[in-house]
Amino acid sequence: MHVTTSPLSENRWMILAVLFLARMSMAFQFQSVAALSGPYRDAFGVSLSDVGFLIGLYFIPGIFIALPGGAMGRFFGDKKTVTAGMMLMVAGAIMTGFTQDWSWQLTGRIIAGIGGVILNVLMSKLVVDYFQHSRLSTAMGIFVTSWPIGIALALVVLPILSASSGLAAALHSVSLFTLLAMIGFMVMVPAPSQRQASAITLEPLRGRVLLCQFLASIVWAFYNGAIAMVFSFAATMLTEREFSILEASSMTSLTLFVIAASVPLGGILADVLKRPVMVIFISLAGFAMLLPVTMTTDHVALVFILLGLFAGAAAGPAMGLPARVLSAGNTGIGMGLFFALYYLIMVLSPMVAGSIADRVGTASVTMMIGVVMLVVALMALMGFEWLRPKRLYSTFGGTLDVE
Repeated sequence: MHVTTSPLSENRWMILAVLFLARMSMAFQFQSVAALSGPYRDAFGVSLSDVGFLIGLYFIPGIFIALPGGAMGRFFGDKKTVTAGMMLMVAGAIMTGFTQDWSWQLTGRIIAGIGGVILNVLMSKLVVDYFQHSRLSTAMGIFVTSWPIGIALALVVLPILSASSGLAAALHSVSLFTLLAMIGFMVMVPAPSQRQASAITLEPLRGRVLLCQFLASIVWAFYNGAIAMVFSFAATMLTEREFSILEASSMTSLTLFVIAASVPLGGILADVLKRPVMVIFISLAGFAMLLPVTMTTDHVALVFILLGLFAGAAAGPAMGLPARVLSAGNTGIGMGLFFALYYLIMVLSPMVAGSIADRVGTASVTMMIGVVMLVVALMALMGFEWLRPKRLYSTFGGTLDVE
């Protein structure tokens, strides 16, 4: 395979580190409410369901903002648009840190969520831009790992800050982290030159490319929806099996840490083997086979470790699927579609699964819902591989022979 070099690829690993930090700040902000749920209830006199609504509110703007967010990067420039998104994240964090009114907490959460959507869509596009020629699955694997690491950091740091200095101090740390990440992005990530920007021709997303991108979006959305089943309901399922709350929570968090390790490993494996679709397929199939085992096994720790290994391996190459069909002129809108469906599924799937579990009378059914979602993702993956063009356009111009 022959590729041409581009100025855009210079210092790309350093830029990836900056993008990693920025997305980690997003995960830190998202998880702040869950990590501080007790102090929130005490400070505002709200119920657990109110706190749950505040948590989910961060994702809701993604249903409406993700698709136009990808287009905004095209018209205003990726760097300016991402910077504006991070400004919204900082503004939302400041609003939640300095107010004692619950309605302003909701407003701040929505504003921060809008910024987070813009960051998620366009930073993912930037990773594609910098790494499409080589090591894309590895780069995506590293980039995706920023999310579980940011969540884990929030779970460790924020309760300690709240206990020692109060809820406001913990929330101010979210503002500070996001602000520092924004400054790092503004300073370290170059804007494309006018010549580079003008050389890219806007292309419509239609025909086979649109269908393949939609199938790639289904893979990513339903795969993440299945992971959401684990983190939303696995602990409840284990308590139904008479495990203690501490044991059940420990198993769920163990899976989170294993996923954080397996995500970059899956990306590296996909690049070394040059078979990203195969890595995704094995990962999703193993994940689907292990989910029902969690309902009956006595070897819970081993099964949840294996679950994390298989669940995480698909993330990097799955995030790289759009690069196999998109070109420079439609990457922004394509990634917008990719995340719009992701946000829709991430908002709806826990609600629907929780409702079904209430009707059935057991949380175990959510693991089977996860299996169904993974089967849908696998079918979409096979359709994607069957339909995708076998000659790809490079984000930097020219083409790549892939077979």
